[in-house]
Amino acid sequence: MADLPNYQYYLQQSPIIISQDDSAKQAESSARLESIKTLVHEAATRNALRARLTEIDKVVYNPNNVRKLDSIYDFQRLMINTVVVPPVIVQANNISDVQNPRTLSVLGVRYEIKENARFSHTPPNWRDFLQFNVKSYEIGVDALPNELKPKNSAEERAFKEAMNKGIEDGVREADAIFKHQLNRLNQTYKGMIAFHRFVMDGKITMPAIARRDIALTGNGNTLMLNQTNFEITSLPQFVNNTKLWNSRILSIKERSVVKDPVETPVAIETQQ
Repeated sequence: MADLPNYQYYLQQSPIIISQDDSAKQAESSARLESIKTLVHEAATRNALRARLTEIDKVVYNPNNVRKLDSIYDFQRLMINTVVVPPVIVQANNISDVQNPRTLSVLGVRYEIKENARFSHTPPNWRDFLQFNVKSYEIGVDALPNELKPKNSAEERAFKEAMNKGIEDGVREADAIFKHQLNRLNQTYKGMIAFHRFVMDGKITMPAIARRDIALTGNGNTLMLNQTNFEITSLPQFVNNTKLWNSRILSIKERSVVKDPVETPVAIETQQ
């Protein structure tokens, strides 16, 4: 078998020369193609995102759907003394924790006060959650500059592929935004309903509110009469003593008061 070439052999070989012109052209063509892909994808994603969010916004704020959503998400009836926003209780199921290689803890249900009680002149509103702010997505590149318009079949193919991918990504991102905001709305609404049910079951305390009446306050420039101050002195807390819980079953009438929150744009259109 012939000896394998050694290091000296490679040093003696004539190098393969690529002309500077060819190398520069290849680099320029490759950079141009990448620029087309990047800018087209960004523009298509942005345009598709705006178009999809605009479409969702029109569905949500259709007058018929607005009336349905006002009826479904009636936060006013969940307020405490009309001026206190109730806590939001969230639930997690089937939680497991490996404390060490020999110990595994499994928890069936876990409840948490995600947002506690607070004063507010107005109740929450579903519109606060379903705001899509389409104009915020208008900043950026929406079209290719003339110098990057496709000049050959390879660039046209790259253009179309990037555009199609951008449209898919934009629509997917818009749907994800809507789903996230709707989930927040449902979690808040259901969490406030859960609080009232826990209160009826004796599983959580109501907020303690102190009142202080002041007949006259002011200084040399102002005078205020009959001022009343309210303060939340104790926030709701879970009752850990099960002996204090109330065993009760909601009647059919009580269960029917709570309407199921919507989950998708289709449900918004079709729910009676």
